[in-house]
Amino acid sequence: MKVTITKLLLAFNCILFTQYITAQKTIDTKIEKATVFLNGAQINRAGKTTVNPGTSEIIFKGISPYINKQSIQVKAEGNFTVLSVVHKINYLEEQTKQNELLKVEEQKENLQDKINLQKDLMSIYVNEETLLSKNQAIVAQNTGLKTIDLKEAADFHRQRLTELKLKETEINKIVKKYYEEMGKLNKQQQELSKQATTATSEVVVTVQSKETSNAGFTLSYFVDKAGWYPTYDLRVTDISHPITMAYKANVYQSSGEDWKDIKLTLSTANPKQNGEKPNLPTWYLHYFTPQFYGLNNSNSNAYNPNVREVSGRVTNQNGQPISYASVVVKGTNAGTTTDAGGNFRISIPYNASTIVISAVGLQSRELFISSNQMNVAMQENSKSLDEVVVIGYSSSGGDRDFSGSYSKQKKEASIPLTVSERQNTTSFSYDIETPYTILNDGKTSTVEMKTMEVPALYEYYCAPKIEPDVFLTAKITDWNDLNLLEGESSLFFEGTYLGKAMINPNTATDTLNISLGRDKNIVVKRTSIKEFSKKQFLGSNKIDYRNFEISIRNNKKQPINLIIEDQFPLSTMKEVEVDKLENKEAELDSETGKLKWTMQLEPAKEKKVNFRYSVKYPKNNSLVLE
Repeated sequence: MKVTITKLLLAFNCILFTQYITAQKTIDTKIEKATVFLNGAQINRAGKTTVNPGTSEIIFKGISPYINKQSIQVKAEGNFTVLSVVHKINYLEEQTKQNELLKVEEQKENLQDKINLQKDLMSIYVNEETLLSKNQAIVAQNTGLKTIDLKEAADFHRQRLTELKLKETEINKIVKKYYEEMGKLNKQQQELSKQATTATSEVVVTVQSKETSNAGFTLSYFVDKAGWYPTYDLRVTDISHPITMAYKANVYQSSGEDWKDIKLTLSTANPKQNGEKPNLPTWYLHYFTPQFYGLNNSNSNAYNPNVREVSGRVTNQNGQPISYASVVVKGTNAGTTTDAGGNFRISIPYNASTIVISAVGLQSRELFISSNQMNVAMQENSKSLDEVVVIGYSSSGGDRDFSGSYSKQKKEASIPLTVSERQNTTSFSYDIETPYTILNDGKTSTVEMKTMEVPALYEYYCAPKIEPDVFLTAKITDWNDLNLLEGESSLFFEGTYLGKAMINPNTATDTLNISLGRDKNIVVKRTSIKEFSKKQFLGSNKIDYRNFEISIRNNKKQPINLIIEDQFPLSTMKEVEVDKLENKEAELDSETGKLKWTMQLEPAKEKKVNFRYSVKYPKNNSLVLE
């Protein structure tokens, strides 16, 4: 009897276990909508299934591994009760790397073996050079050798050293070519790696039902590795017409899921940004010491996301300023160059973390953006084989290359779509009416959201002392109604592409100033008038007289408004006296010494302005007066 009861219990448990196993059901779902924020995206999946009587587990498979567990929401339709929602990582269904990625890794290994072989050969040749030099010294010290023997030894050394130098030169060329190939493979590997993740994610929904029931589920969650950033096209037919501004969204995602034929919404909100209100601490004054980055290439300073503008000075290892060094925000087209004193100032686009500084003959520096003031020291670039610089590549952005230290991925062509704009409490949303596809490949898809005609006041500006070109600027009032975000703009003037510039509404006041690039149809020339420039000696002092003429010619077919700026020097020493002799028609700022001419110039007309000054200083000293 006991055996029979035991068998019955075992049978009953088997039935229960079988029911538990069959109660698990995988539901097929499709991504129907994605709301893409500046950083991250909200995904909505939907699917239908049937729920059996009792307790069941509905499993959503193939979910992004970069899901935020706290953001999971499940809506259910049907005659049943949702008991729990659980998220877990499925390591048994790892997403394997693509064959192309494995192939690239193998190519890199083979290429590295070739580089190592060339380095070994170089080492052998260098050792042979050393040996020949020592033998030559021994031969030179041996006075018992005949003249013909010495000549033969010298000829042998010369011939062999020439062969070695030629071989070393050839190795350098081969290694340089190998490193260029390695750079291309690194870029390709980086693109393919975006598609290779380590695991998938699952959401398990436990439900309880009294009867068989049809069920509809909607699953929503927040994922990382997705977002969008704005760019603009600014087109100006001529200065008598308004600006045509195309507002574009560059959408990217490598979240582990393909978004195929979905309803796409772009939001200016940033859910990952801290929403807690700040507390104002007590303000204690301290002496300020600017950040200085020495010759050590390590960057221990932490990235500061609140820095929106960086200025500083670039010097060499001896403290001398580096002129015309390239300063680029990595991963963007934002860049500038240092002036004659090594100084620079650059606006930092949203979400950028690193600046790259490079100059001819000097080692490039990559530094985290950690402070508004960053002074950087650079050292000479070594010519040794072991320090060949491998070109690196960034993973996002456009096509322009400022420094040669990176390139940017190709963007897909923009697709004109029907877009509706909605204003929310703290942000704006743009609903794309046409179904859209964005694959899990990290590539950027460009959506042209709207085109606007923007009235602007055009004004030309030139500072011929530091830059002979004339720049067109546009002043836009009531710009708040445009709902602009910080972003890069492509400039087109009179049908010609002029380059790129940053639009930064965060630093604007009642007027938004936009630089529209250079206009070669306005010619400005700054000339030192030698016959009025002279030196006089007065006791222990000398007086230098300087006279400058600025000529401006308008080769355009319409009148222009133009601002010209120059400057008088200012003395910081009591023994140096500056006398501002002439600055007709110019507005003088006595605190800065800046001169400003504001003029309107008719077509095909030329205008000249002059300014003069003298400087008295001790005759045994030297000053830069131009």
